[in-house]
Amino acid sequence: MIGRPRLLLVVVAVVLYALAHVVLAITHDYKVADPVPYYAGLVLMVGSCLAVLVRAPTGLATPVAVGVVAAVVAATLLVVVVLPEGRPSYAMWYPSLVAVPMGGVVLRGLPVLGVVGAATSAAVTLWWSALGPGWVEGLYRVTTPTAAVVVCVGVGVLMRRSRVDVDRAHAERVVASEFAAAVRVGDGERADRMADVARLAAPVLSRLADGETPGRRLVKECRLLESGLRDSIRGRGIVDAAVSAAAWAARARGVRVVLLDDAGHDAPVVDTPARRAVRAAAARSLEAVSSGVVTVRLVPQPDQAVGTVVVVSADAALAARAVVGLSRVVVEVGDDEVVLTVPAGLNH
Repeated sequence: MIGRPRLLLVVVAVVLYALAHVVLAITHDYKVADPVPYYAGLVLMVGSCLAVLVRAPTGLATPVAVGVVAAVVAATLLVVVVLPEGRPSYAMWYPSLVAVPMGGVVLRGLPVLGVVGAATSAAVTLWWSALGPGWVEGLYRVTTPTAAVVVCVGVGVLMRRSRVDVDRAHAERVVASEFAAAVRVGDGERADRMADVARLAAPVLSRLADGETPGRRLVKECRLLESGLRDSIRGRGIVDAAVSAAAWAARARGVRVVLLDDAGHDAPVVDTPARRAVRAAAARSLEAVSSGVVTVRLVPQPDQAVGTVVVVSADAALAARAVVGLSRVVVEVGDDEVVLTVPAGLNH
């Protein structure tokens, strides 16, 4: 791909090339029979050059390209009709200047129109030069600009292939960056899990390492520890410090606690207002009950609800009262059962 500074240099060079031929046209106007068609052709040719040099957000529009080709052919006809018969070299500026607008049409995505325009202009010049002794000179004048347009076709093909390669490389870099970001997130989550394991397990393991006899109390703590570690895996989107402490205390009182993150184990944990509401409802419910079962779940497809807290306990009414005041938590009370639902609209 051509960088902006280099592209600017190319445009400046093309503009200087066109200006040089405009100067040639003006200095040779005395050779023509009528200056009006001559200068009309010059204006058309300059206008066609400007049309292909003006930058647009997309490629050259087809109607504009057709207009450029028509202007070039019309300019050729207007100039040759006022030249001395069969002497195209008397106005040698216009065959060379044809390469600028037609090359621009080719490079801006319409190679067929550019080649047709250059070939038509060349055919008009050769036809006019064949009327007199100057057909060889006419062939000499049109060969170089026509060849330049053909070369532009090859350059355009290479540019398109280069653009495809660059886009593919960019897409690959984006995928690599996303993969690297996912790896960093995964490393961060693993580090957080290891920190949680160290925080939960270190006190119990230290006591075992110090030789404490595994009595009933220590065995119970080990079971609570195992449940807490399981929560960090199965309920990773639910567990925070408050939920972890509440679940530990509830289990110690005899409550069965189940934490399930079914929202996607492979996806990074994203904290949202809805998930914070689920965790707050879970922590308050766990703190309120002393028996039964508390199940906290993040649903896999949160179209209607992000998560639920189901309390089946003789203390269900206490759990319902504990969540009073929590924003957007829907409470459904049954016989010895409370269902707390956090709707999906809280994410927005």
